[in-house]
Amino acid sequence: MPAVLTTLRKRLRCKTAQAPTTQPPAPGRSANGRFAPGRSANALLLELFAADGLPVLPDDARRHCVHYTMSTVHKPGAVQPGQLTRKKFWAHLCLCYTEAYPDAASDTNSILQFGLIAREKHKDAEREEDRSTHFHAACFTNDKHKWKRIRDISANRYNIHLNAVAHDGFSSMYRYLKCATTKKPVHELDPKPYYSPLHPEGDELKELLLVGEKLRLARSAKRKLTEPEAASAKPEVKSLFGTAFNWIVDNKYTDTAGALQLQYDATTELQAGRPRLLEFVRKHRNDLEDQIAFVWELLQAPARLKRFSTPRQELLLEAAAPTLAPQMHKQQCANSSCGCASIYESILGFQYVASVDFRHAVYDCLTAGREKGNALMIVGGKDCGKTTISQPSAAIFKSMPTPQADSFCPLQNCRGYELFLWQDFRYNPGHPRKDDQGLRIDEGTWNRLLEGLPTLIGVPKTDGGRADFVFDEDVSFLFTGPFELTAYRNGVVDVRETEQIATRIKYVRFDRPAPPRSGKAPKPCAFCWSRWILYGQLLWMRDNGVALDDFFKKVEVMAAGGAVPHVAPTPSPVVSSTVVAPAASEPVAAVPASSSPSAPSEQDIFEKLSKLIEWHSAGHLNDSEFIASKRVLGLR
Repeated sequence: MPAVLTTLRKRLRCKTAQAPTTQPPAPGRSANGRFAPGRSANALLLELFAADGLPVLPDDARRHCVHYTMSTVHKPGAVQPGQLTRKKFWAHLCLCYTEAYPDAASDTNSILQFGLIAREKHKDAEREEDRSTHFHAACFTNDKHKWKRIRDISANRYNIHLNAVAHDGFSSMYRYLKCATTKKPVHELDPKPYYSPLHPEGDELKELLLVGEKLRLARSAKRKLTEPEAASAKPEVKSLFGTAFNWIVDNKYTDTAGALQLQYDATTELQAGRPRLLEFVRKHRNDLEDQIAFVWELLQAPARLKRFSTPRQELLLEAAAPTLAPQMHKQQCANSSCGCASIYESILGFQYVASVDFRHAVYDCLTAGREKGNALMIVGGKDCGKTTISQPSAAIFKSMPTPQADSFCPLQNCRGYELFLWQDFRYNPGHPRKDDQGLRIDEGTWNRLLEGLPTLIGVPKTDGGRADFVFDEDVSFLFTGPFELTAYRNGVVDVRETEQIATRIKYVRFDRPAPPRSGKAPKPCAFCWSRWILYGQLLWMRDNGVALDDFFKKVEVMAAGGAVPHVAPTPSPVVSSTVVAPAASEPVAAVPASSSPSAPSEQDIFEKLSKLIEWHSAGHLNDSEFIASKRVLGLR
């Protein structure tokens, strides 16, 4: 055992043996409650007994070791650090302690025993002239005290303003002022700190620092759990929402069933004396399901943040599962047949809509975002295939459904979506009959919304927690409806306003009434639909001589790999020399991307074109049928 420790223990035993009281004094203290007379031995004895596991006073606002700081204060008449030296600052602390906590038996006439004063500069200031000096004072006393009394005396009587920070012991403060760290490099330390006259030296200082380090580790062990316990324990949650958040996640509650179960759990927790869950349920009794949905939205925030920075064409390719093996395609298809593309082609063929052009328009609508003329609307009667051919997009993108027509603020919840997919949408701004107007949005707001300009969106003024906002998100618009949008003014159709709307929307018309459908309607299939759209855009780029970028080179590899066969363009109503219209129930043959039919001769094209012109002139073909037939022949 080191000689210094042996001497200190002997000195302490002698002093406690001389105590007249029957109750033995606390370690390191004399019978009158103060430390036994001595200089640096008092500090070492205190930390020595605490490190050996002897009882110590509980932590409170009183401390033996106080780390004072004095910085520049912007108050009239305040003494600044530059006006003092290290020695004068120590003398000031001794004066304050003498007035606040006097002790005639001490060499310093107060409970203050010794200290270390360092003068440093602020390390975070950008300019050298801004790095004003400040003081650090590590002080040790022989009795616990409240440092606020020292601060009040220093500020009120001497106009010197002090602050203090807590440390586990004097050795911790000494290490902070004398040892370099990553946050405080060597050049930031005071090269000439001031040691008070009673500061320990030599072996006593060495022992003080060693024992202080042992004390610091002992206190840390009491404050912290062991590693296995800390890994399994959860921090105490004080907020109501935090309590409910952990409860919902741990029990995997969702939807209405989860809300009912949460109410039941709240009553059970109350019987056990824990009312916090019941307080949350009472507060949100009218929107409990929304709160549960919001909890799961928070958990999905990292994935949504990653998705937010992903281009929409990549989301489309991700839905197409480009790396999926061909034998797994039927499992990925929502209808388990991989024949969804044939259904889409049959719909377009029955409506005499060019498949490649339609898929190109849908691709532009989905990927180009909110731009003038980029919105797409499919117009047609009931059961003509509008929903079948557009609804799969909702399985790929986060879509906003059709807002309520008579809502005063139909777009109040429009933020956070990737696609506005409004099925059976009607909008006739200015219509004399309010029921036929549709959305309560003025023409200017509607035009700015479709054109991609920042648009002010109103919210209900009865909701005090919300305010109008500017919508500037890049979202796509895909509509279906029974007729095109028409604007009215003074009870009649306003041609110019209608043109303004028409320049911002592409219309695709399904004019032919749908034939009777046999069987159930197909389920929306994101897998087949995304591949169908991507392959259609690839064909359009080839037909128009557009060079393939890196993205469509990946699509080309996927198409050529035989994962999903390419769908041929819309079949021609001209078969041999007879015009026929394919039935909606007849699937269209799929042709792989690598194969292509032999090109017809110029003589064949001329003969068929002449026949088409003859039939068109005779009224056997309408304009749309005539144009579609020419496109099948490769003519524009």
